[in-house]
Amino acid sequence: MELEKIREKIDSIDEELLRLFNRRFELGLMAKRHKKEIHDPSREAVILKKLSRLSRSCSLVRPDFMEKMFKIIFQESRRIQKENGTPMDLKIRR
Repeated sequence: MELEKIREKIDSIDEELLRLFNRRFELGLMAKRHKKEIHDPSREAVILKKLSRLSRSCSLVRPDFMEKMFKIIFQESRRIQKENGTPMDLKIRR
């Protein structure tokens, strides 16, 4: 495959990742209505444990990288939930 084609595919994946992050954060705002606290360490631990098992089956994604990445995602989700209302209050871009 040519370099330009590879880069186009990478760009496409990056764009999809951004859309998926946005959707995940939207769902976090929806979940906010059903819980007392924004930060749920036990839920985060369950997610990390499950993803750690999954990442061990992927040859390229190391568990330590996955954990760092998802801790950043959790942190950003908490920030968004603290700073925003519900998804109905936001103009959601797709």
